[in-house]
This record gives sequence, structure tokens and C-alpha cells, in this order.
Amino acid sequence: MDDFGFSGLYLEKIHVLLASVTLFTTISILSHTILDKIFPVLKTWEVHKKVQLEERLSSMIHAVVILPYVYKIMIFDEVLLEDPVYGVSDDAMWVLSFSAGYFLWDSVICFMHLKHVGPAFLVHGLLCLICYAGALVCSLN
Repeated sequence: MDDFGFSGLYLEKIHVLLASVTLFTTISILSHTILDKIFPVLKTWEVHKKVQLEERLSSMIHAVVILPYVYKIMIFDEVLLEDPVYGVSDDAMWVLSFSAGYFLWDSVICFMHLKHVGPAFLVHGLLCLICYAGALVCSLN
């Protein structure tokens, strides 16, 4: 343990982070193509409305995947029940990795479409990425 209380790097779940980025990139690409075919009216929408729709679809998928898993962890994860502040479990690291991947993807998309989404969404994505990635990289013990 160093002077700051960090016991080491916890990068076992980096594959989950990378899979999450890949998943949300794929969802974004497919949603653009599929939604245009299902709802032809979307072809007439302005770019900023399409970007917002794709962002909302991805954020909803993130929430639907994460929330049931988080509830399971909050109720049944023995490690976190014993030590909710400093406890480190594989399930919690999976959630952190998946969410860090989502917010990495989100930050890139917000940066690419900054004029359509505004700086507040970019700042939100970056701050969430820093929080999740920071918790993931340094397991406090």
C-alpha cells in the first residue's frame, strides 16, 4: 500500500470496459440504420434530434443492463455488505467496468457532436468516466 492508501491496480475487468465501448458503438451504428428503416420520418429529422435519440437509446440500454445487476449487488454481495465503502468484489468491478466503458463511449460521442448536445453533456460524461474509471483502477483497501 502506498502513501495514499492505494493497494494496487484492479484492471482484471478491462475486457468488460472494452466490450462495453464496442457494444454502445454498435448500438449507435445499428440504431441509426435500423430506426431510419422502421421510422422513415426520422430521415427528415435534423441532425441534433437524431443524435439525441441515439444517445437516449444507448443510455436506456445502459440503465436496463446495469440497474438489475446493481440491485443484486446491493442486496446479496457479501463483500460489499460487510464493507460498503472499501469492499471490492468481482460483481462491483464488472459494474464499474461496464459503466466506465459506457461513459467513455458517451464522452467521445458528446465531443464529436458537441455543437448538437452542448458542453454540459460532455462535462457530465467526462466526470462520470473519471469517477467510474478512478474507482475501477484504484481499489481502495
